[in-house]
Amino acid sequence: MEKGLYKTEEDILGDMSYVQFLLRCKVDFKFFCERLLEINEFGGIHKYQMDWFYTIQNNKASVIESAAGFSKTEIVGVAYTLYYILNHPGAKVLLVSKAMKQAETNLLERIKHYIHLNELTKKLFKPEKETVWNKTQIKLVDNSLVTNVPYNINIRSYRADLIICDEADTYENPDLYFSEVTSRIIPGGKICLISTTKGTTLLIGQLKARKPQGYAFLLTPALINEDGTRAEPPYDENKVYSNWPERFSVEYLLRERQAMGDAAFELTYQCNIIEGEDAIFSVNIIAKGFDESLKFDYSVRPEAQYFIAGDFAVSKGPKADYDCFLVLEKLDDILTIKHIEIWKGKPVPFKRDRLLELYNTFQNGRTVKLVLDPNNVGTEVARQLRANGCTTIFQKFDHQSRKGLLITLSNVFESESIRIPRHPRDAKALELTDTMVEQAIGFMRKKSESDNQVFLSTAQHDDILITLAMAVKHAVNIRTATSIGMSR
Repeated sequence: MEKGLYKTEEDILGDMSYVQFLLRCKVDFKFFCERLLEINEFGGIHKYQMDWFYTIQNNKASVIESAAGFSKTEIVGVAYTLYYILNHPGAKVLLVSKAMKQAETNLLERIKHYIHLNELTKKLFKPEKETVWNKTQIKLVDNSLVTNVPYNINIRSYRADLIICDEADTYENPDLYFSEVTSRIIPGGKICLISTTKGTTLLIGQLKARKPQGYAFLLTPALINEDGTRAEPPYDENKVYSNWPERFSVEYLLRERQAMGDAAFELTYQCNIIEGEDAIFSVNIIAKGFDESLKFDYSVRPEAQYFIAGDFAVSKGPKADYDCFLVLEKLDDILTIKHIEIWKGKPVPFKRDRLLELYNTFQNGRTVKLVLDPNNVGTEVARQLRANGCTTIFQKFDHQSRKGLLITLSNVFESESIRIPRHPRDAKALELTDTMVEQAIGFMRKKSESDNQVFLSTAQHDDILITLAMAVKHAVNIRTATSIGMSR
């Protein structure tokens, strides 16, 4: 800290007594931040930041999506942590970050900075000799404990009254949050996730889809309408406002939009996911097929037609695709995903038996069609299934056939004739359909040297999406399905 900037207790108190000042700090978060922590740059604490505070205070669990650079880590991860400790002596706080280095530099070091900020912060938070200070933990003499932890399985070793997940949408394994992080809260405690939006299928997207009981969601975009709602493009600089004009003027933000491009700007500053012009599938259009009343199930309608698609992994190893089996129901020209499952490393007898089990489950007096990938082990699986009396079709995967699969699936999404199970309490449906959407948005149209369109996937895997496309292709062409492949 520069010489001469360190304030004494008298400087901080002004004309207030110590007791008056302390009581005001405990009940007024804005006062606490501006007077005690000296957060006064760029206009001090703004309404949107107070909205964060009220959301956290009034709810057991909070999810805050905010534009990049809007001090979400500073206000929520750091200032609110100190405010919580002031009001809950002896509290245990967990600061969760993607990696330990991020936690050390972005959260714990900032907290240490504020404790040493002035004479009064040092007095209130008591960083004395007997206090534990290291790269992973701060322990105050009132037994308050602030611990930074990386987002991994080892978090199960901790328990806390307050858990703050910083940049939660960067976490690589969202399932870990549901299986490990949420169970670390001491009864009566709070959990808060803060992040700039990164994608629809990541942790915050999954939470918004599941809508867990007790969770509150708050969106803080950079550009807003007069009523405070998120502004939408195209932007008229005379009709939009900045949530933080002292730091990000409307003029500055619109220049950033021009420099960054629409998609990057919308994601970074508006927490709004849009696809590029070369995207085959639109997230917003796919989402129109989401049905929160539906779960995966094995119920059979006597008047429906059922298609079971099987896509088999081509290679082995950790980066190989999974075997994916998907059941699609067609009823009155509406397609409904009934079930999805993925497997890795299963032998041919398992693949055969599982597909046969699904085939028998969905018998309703009409012909159930198995649509299979003939590559790798597909031919042998099909041979054995036909020997068991199953109606089996091969799906071709040459360039034109693959392109046709994707175009047909895109058209089905566009026509809103597909229903995708998204019941908040069906964790498996949410997980696998999230993965499906992630795979879908990874497909791009590219021009080849011959000026023909080539569809390329930038996603790590495409197994679920391709399996769905296989089933959809034969469902919409039910009258000519047998001419596309081979029947028994």
